[in-house]
Amino acid sequence: MNLKHIGICFFKLFYPNKTPPKKHLKKILKEGEYLTNKGWTISNITNRLVKLHKDQPNINIKSLFQIIKKTKTPPLKKDKNILKDKFYYHSVLQKTSSPTKIVIDDDNGKIIRKTEPFYLENIEYFTLKHLTKYFHKEMKIKDKNLLRLNYGGFRKIIDDYSLDLLLFTIDVSKKELINNDRKLLKNYSQLFNYTDEGIKRLKQAKNLSSNKIVPYYKAYIKKNNL
Repeated sequence: MNLKHIGICFFKLFYPNKTPPKKHLKKILKEGEYLTNKGWTISNITNRLVKLHKDQPNINIKSLFQIIKKTKTPPLKKDKNILKDKFYYHSVLQKTSSPTKIVIDDDNGKIIRKTEPFYLENIEYFTLKHLTKYFHKEMKIKDKNLLRLNYGGFRKIIDDYSLDLLLFTIDVSKKELINNDRKLLKNYSQLFNYTDEGIKRLKQAKNLSSNKIVPYYKAYIKKNNL
């Protein structure tokens, strides 16, 4: 995604059906460039524009700095956030549109397919604590004493293994253990026995993915006919 998405989003939401004045458009793009240089992603910015439009659709807004102060810390630079400005493949690290729903109309009994415009973005904040809790949830670990131990373990290896790989390895190890009627894991280090399968699963996810962000703001604009 590039800066033009910020301009499209800003003027589609707050100045619909109008051609943006070149001076104003240039101003918004310059502000967007400033924010991205500070560490804000295009999705960070457009999602905040969408949120503002949801809350105050008729607000008179002239500048991105009315929404995001220059001194505000970007999500990726927040304390303990282990996400980077890259595309992630695991569903835990993504946010996407709801699947198509099949409903029956109460009045005429007809079957109706309800489909939302598609979008796919990464979440903004994820920590080692989130990773550890995911491991404990999937492995049904209830011993709270193991939480600190596994947290420390993940902290040691997070720079050597990608976050996607760790999450997919948790998934494949759980599936294999259940299929073979074996006990689930207790210790993070036991994941090392399944990293080869985790790598395969990650490669599959990459092969099935478009490997790119599909902006939420476009789905919002389409859904609301803006």
